[in-house]
Amino acid sequence: MPKDDLKIFRKIQWNSGAVQTFAPWVEKMRPQDRLWIESRLGAPNPNIKELVWTKISSYIWSGRVKSTQTPPKKK
Repeated sequence: MPKDDLKIFRKIQWNSGAVQTFAPWVEKMRPQDRLWIESRLGAPNPNIKELVWTKISSYIWSGRVKSTQTPPKKK
């Protein structure tokens, strides 16, 4: 893991996974990247507005960057 990413990861751990500590990673995300976050059972999606969330299991959320592309028009 690159040193700057490890520094971000350690800050996330230190702050018990507070969503605002993920911001540096979210800013670096590309469309093919995913951020997986473990949550409590029944917890709502993580409050990171820059990402689109999918619930993978009872405890796992997957976030991806919002698409900036517009879908093709139907003929």
